[in-house]
Amino acid sequence: MADVCLSEQLTLEVDPNPNATFIWRKDGTLLPNNTNTLDISSVGYADAGTYTLEIIPDDPKVCVINGEAEITVNEVPVPEPQELRQCDLGPDDPNDGLTTINLLQISENENFEYTFYKTRQDAVDGNPIPNPERYENTTPFSESLVYQVTNQVGCGGLSTLHLTITSTIVENDPPLFFYGCDNNPLDDIEEGIFDLSTFVLEGYENSEVNFYANLEDASLEINPLDAQYTSTEASIFARIENNNQCETVKQINLVVNPTPSFEFPDQFIRCTDGPELRINAPEGFDLYRWWKIEEETTTLYAEGASASFSDPGNYRLEVGTEFGVNQCYGGEDFTILPSNRATITDIEITDFSKNNTVSISVEGDGDYLFSLDGVNYQEEAFFEGVDPGFISVFVQDNNGCGVTEEEISVLGYPSFFTPNGDAVNDSWKIIGVSENIASNSFITIYDRFGKLIKQMTMTSGWNGLSEAGQQLPADSYWFVAEFEQGRTHKGFFALKR
Repeated sequence: MADVCLSEQLTLEVDPNPNATFIWRKDGTLLPNNTNTLDISSVGYADAGTYTLEIIPDDPKVCVINGEAEITVNEVPVPEPQELRQCDLGPDDPNDGLTTINLLQISENENFEYTFYKTRQDAVDGNPIPNPERYENTTPFSESLVYQVTNQVGCGGLSTLHLTITSTIVENDPPLFFYGCDNNPLDDIEEGIFDLSTFVLEGYENSEVNFYANLEDASLEINPLDAQYTSTEASIFARIENNNQCETVKQINLVVNPTPSFEFPDQFIRCTDGPELRINAPEGFDLYRWWKIEEETTTLYAEGASASFSDPGNYRLEVGTEFGVNQCYGGEDFTILPSNRATITDIEITDFSKNNTVSISVEGDGDYLFSLDGVNYQEEAFFEGVDPGFISVFVQDNNGCGVTEEEISVLGYPSFFTPNGDAVNDSWKIIGVSENIASNSFITIYDRFGKLIKQMTMTSGWNGLSEAGQQLPADSYWFVAEFEQGRTHKGFFALKR
């Protein structure tokens, strides 16, 4: 492996052997040379590549010898005279023409090494300027130095660097202000993010502008501030350049305005079977914006201190305070959830039993509670121990969207009756039936021996008389209830005198 510079001549040579055959190749291509020496530059092959040599002795008993050389050709830097104009921003007299200069500003190629000298003799003697990033000129306003540029293998050259120092007063008249908003209104630190890339200095739109936290950094062009700069209230400095030459420096005053904060519910309920939901923002702010959030898209929904909503979803409220030309917004996200009155899809009733039950099935977006009296509600949609009769089922939306009501009938019958004319239990009939529910249903009553006693409609009552109008004795009787839907129920009851 060999590294050479473009200006160098390179010769590849092996021990002479007048009776051997020498075969040279570059990157596998045969070269017109048959000697033990290859002058690369003289034959036009002064470029990078893999050079191989095959030596074939005249004695066939001697092994062939193979060699290889990898040549890397490096660009030789040719430095040109340069001028560096520096603003006098020193901590002492800004008019004395003496300041601190970062000579490495001219280091345009990061693959080359730049070395600076006071004179050419210093370059010959190997006496470089020790700290080129903080060079202090000794000749006011104008000074010439020597600099050297070399590549990785030390090839390079010398040239001159002329320094011009201009007296500079940091401009702050009229004052320049850049406004930001407090990142976190809930802590005790007023600190904002300033997008310096958006700050345009009027009259310098075509110049190169960099920002620095202090004058020393601005003078030496070190530690430039990021475009997204986080800071409390402070002063920073903009260095304006043209073709890498300092024109002027301006002071910029960073102002952090408070960001409004407020308390706001994170959830609202929209009754989808009712009117639109109207939401009022907290009072006391200058600006109001409502945003709709859908996946990764946020779009402006409304402006003003209140807004109406018809669609459930995710939203954001921003409130703003105006500080002259600056506006600061604080925001809170919230969700609108759908709710509505329940739709009763099915009511399953188990009746004619010692433990009647009612199970209610519903559909809807709400959070529902269930009741059989409209007063006492429960989360479960299942009720046990239900008395027979006509009952209203109530389903209440716990979010306040209303109550759904439906009347049901739980069928049953008394276990005895006393037809003695005292107007108490004087007749026996099925409980929970009406003309609408069982108009075409019938009951057949038998005595304990299976003799037919009475057949009547479901809504009729039996007074304890036979078909001939005679009083039947106190005894046990049984019945068959046949409903028009095909349902049949059998049971026993007692007649007491």
